[in-house]
Amino acid sequence: EETVHHRDHYIKSSVSTTNVTDTKGDGEKLELKK
Repeated sequence: EETVHHRDHYIKSSVSTTNVTDTKGDGEKLELKK
């Protein structure tokens, strides 16, 4: 159970980092993901 939670947290962290990068690079990309 801990492994699944850790993986989910890692995925959320990766997505968050990607969103920040897209926001800095191009706001339109972030809107398209929504």
